[in-house]
Amino acid sequence: MKLIFIYYFYFVNFNCFNMKEKSFILVIIAFYVLLIACKSTKPVLTVEKITEVKAYKTNHIFYSLPRTAIAVDVEITKKVYKKGPFSEYASSKLGITKVIEKDYVEWNISGVEFQTIAKFDTTQIYVINSNMANITNFVNLSKEGFLIGFNTKAGTYYSDIEINDNMLINNEDEVSLAYEDITIKKNYKETYDTAYHEVANDTSFVKVPMITTNIVSKSIAEKAHELAEQILVLRDDRNALLVGEGDSQYLPTGDALNIMLDGINTLEAQYLSMFIGKTFTTKQIYHFEYIPIENQKFRQEILFKFSEADGYLPSSSLKGKPVFLEIESEQYMELMNKFYAGQVLYKRTEKVKDKNSGLVYRMPQKAKIKLTHNSKELHSENILIAQYGVNLQLPASLFFNNDYAIEFYPKYGTLKSIEKRKE
Repeated sequence: MKLIFIYYFYFVNFNCFNMKEKSFILVIIAFYVLLIACKSTKPVLTVEKITEVKAYKTNHIFYSLPRTAIAVDVEITKKVYKKGPFSEYASSKLGITKVIEKDYVEWNISGVEFQTIAKFDTTQIYVINSNMANITNFVNLSKEGFLIGFNTKAGTYYSDIEINDNMLINNEDEVSLAYEDITIKKNYKETYDTAYHEVANDTSFVKVPMITTNIVSKSIAEKAHELAEQILVLRDDRNALLVGEGDSQYLPTGDALNIMLDGINTLEAQYLSMFIGKTFTTKQIYHFEYIPIENQKFRQEILFKFSEADGYLPSSSLKGKPVFLEIESEQYMELMNKFYAGQVLYKRTEKVKDKNSGLVYRMPQKAKIKLTHNSKELHSENILIAQYGVNLQLPASLFFNNDYAIEFYPKYGTLKSIEKRKE
């Protein structure tokens, strides 16, 4: 409408003025047209929650603030104890008193590892609305949709390490601890008995002795005695190799000697296991993820239950004792929350409205997390929890100045730096 008025005024009434007046009018019109052009191209940038946006501009970008998930990897060790078949003879035959006296299984929590993961926060999705056609050239986002920076180079952020979502992420195979061969020599022995048979002669019967051979299995005591003697022979052979008894000219040396000694040691260990028993250890790693919601001073959650006799048990099990994930928030953001709430109230009462609202970012809250069992701390760390913090906004004027580069920590959604760009 203003341009129509200028057009009408210029072409219809312009000839009514003298040269001096025409020059003045041309200056006024040029200034007015320039003012209109500048006003129409003034950059606008607004940031609103997706649930509050009434209309999209031509150029808009979506991004989300992250929320922190706590990943917990728990390593549980299973140790199997197997009694040796000759355990009761270990003391009398070999002088060994420390042996496994019964078969049993022992479980324990052998390791805990914490890791924080950035998750998409569906309650904190924002829309950047702008009339700048090249707005997408300035905003840098991660593949998850988190802010990396403004006026920064792409590819400066690497996402979190991918974590398997399965609860049991590692389970070692068990091996058999059965004693398949407990004899070193024959499993049987020959016994000789004398039997008398009556043989008739011309006048009477005569008892004639006859030797009979019987095959019987050896007793456990006999097998233990034979194996103990073989262990002593192996020790004697090893001593001869080391000390050099006999003709040392023909004794092995170097690698050959080491191979022979290793063979003797391995064989002795196998024989000794018949007396002292066997053990075998396997490890299982369980993965859990927990997302804290409400910022409480102290929070406690049951991840699972554990028993030294049964190992891992689900949290609903009636057996075992609970393993707790405890979160203790420092809550030092309380002052920041009061300040931010006061600013919102001031803008409302004074009817202050920001025409250009800046990017929303987070200031995370520090907390201490612990894993406990039977009132004993298994592991603890200090971490940052994004959703426990407060949301703040950067002044929009920063985003219209190409001389500055703004970077964020995508994992927490917090401000990293505002730097003057290098030429």
